[in-house]
Amino acid sequence: MKSGRNTRRQDADGHGVIAGGDRIEVVSRNARISEDDVEPLSRKWWEYWKHYWQLRGTQDAFPKDPTCEVTIPVNAEDPQGNW
Repeated sequence: MKSGRNTRRQDADGHGVIAGGDRIEVVSRNARISEDDVEPLSRKWWEYWKHYWQLRGTQDAFPKDPTCEVTIPVNAEDPQGNW
């Protein structure tokens, strides 16, 4: 992609997506997310993911979250391992 004011690229495991254009909107189930909020919300998600795995298997564990289970699955035998 050679043009477009906004370009985003994401790749994982040999597969990827490139999206671009003069305008990109990020939306959640409930609302549009401003460009300024994307990074803080992303950080908040990864903090939650890490906390989820740190507590998994303990009495303080969160309820099972399918999104956390499939997003970079952690070694089930060492869920509190080093990342």
